[in-house]
Amino acid sequence: MDPSAEQGGQESLTPYQYGMNNPVRYTDPDGRCPTCPIFWAMDLYQAAKYKVTSVLGFKTYADGMMDKAANQVHSQDADYVKNVPERTREVIDKLGDIRANTKIIQGAGEIMDNASSAMGLAMGGVQGTMSASVEKVAAEKISVYRVYGGDAKADGFSWTPTDPTTVKNFRNAAGLPSGGPSRATNTAEFMIEGVVKRKNIIKTRPAKALDGNAGGLPEYLIKPKNVTQKTYSTFNPFQ
Repeated sequence: MDPSAEQGGQESLTPYQYGMNNPVRYTDPDGRCPTCPIFWAMDLYQAAKYKVTSVLGFKTYADGMMDKAANQVHSQDADYVKNVPERTREVIDKLGDIRANTKIIQGAGEIMDNASSAMGLAMGGVQGTMSASVEKVAAEKISVYRVYGGDAKADGFSWTPTDPTTVKNFRNAAGLPSGGPSRATNTAEFMIEGVVKRKNIIKTRPAKALDGNAGGLPEYLIKPKNVTQKTYSTFNPFQ
């Protein structure tokens, strides 16, 4: 089965066809695509280059024969002189082949250059779009919240994108220290609401279990200086 049956306008033919059902005109030995310009140009370029090399080799031979003919003319060798027109036509024909093949190589080169330029423009456009999208996402601002009190200060690194007022038993979900093995207590009496650019989020993770609290609430680690604080309020962590 042709692996490239749907390329190059071949979708109307059976996927088991070879050379677009015209093997005299198209060759497709590895199933790439007999009409795809970039592959066609590469194959044509290689074939033309080989042919020109062969023709140039013949030109050297023909030049030698022309020199030999000239010498025979001077020596009045009638048998060789009568072949001079034929030898001359042969050399002229081969020189014509050289010019024709040179045009083929130039045409193939132009096709390859155009294909390369098109691919470059396409890749540049894709990369530009991706870069713009990445920058847009990185610059996106999202709301974050921090609850604190007791040993936990307002300028801490732990924030959450989830509004604490919507979470039942926030203390348990956030895994707040409660004076157990952690030897610290976050009374969660106060709450800060702020915004941060996504690119300034150091790490995202579920809140860890601590001092008997289950954790699991989404937690963002952010440097306090990167948060634009909007509001301060009191908070009941057990609601």
